[in-house]
Amino acid sequence: MAREVITTSLLVIASVVAVAALINAVFPSIHKMTSSFNSLANNMEEKIETDMDIIFITTNGNFVYFWVKNTGSSKVSLSYFNNSDVFIYSSSNYWRAVFEGTSNPRWNYTVENGDGDGYWDSGETIKVTVEFDSLPSGEYKVTLVLYNGLSVSDIFSV
Repeated sequence: MAREVITTSLLVIASVVAVAALINAVFPSIHKMTSSFNSLANNMEEKIETDMDIIFITTNGNFVYFWVKNTGSSKVSLSYFNNSDVFIYSSSNYWRAVFEGTSNPRWNYTVENGDGDGYWDSGETIKVTVEFDSLPSGEYKVTLVLYNGLSVSDIFSV
């Protein structure tokens, strides 16, 4: 009888130690996975809530102007907008404009109807100006890619 009690006690102690070791080994991995899933969910939420439309494009000499309206439910920090990319391309030409660069093509923006809070809020429009050394006549596509990968494109002619 005493032998059974000691054996049972040793098995219980071994089980508790094994469960504690398993928890210590598995819990950090679960915590890291939770952090990864939360980060992924936040990025997806940001992309889903962010939307924009090019509402007008015009050219004047070596300049291309296009207006982009924030049609999403989220606001975009204008400091992040500086990390966006502007591409203009046709079947025979391709340019990536540099934000406020010293060489052409270069681009910059102004908030047309903002409230001055440093954010591109829903319903606000940004005017993007792209300057070229020369832009041959033809049909082009302009693509604006935000810092988070969301893009919008439209076609125009020179």
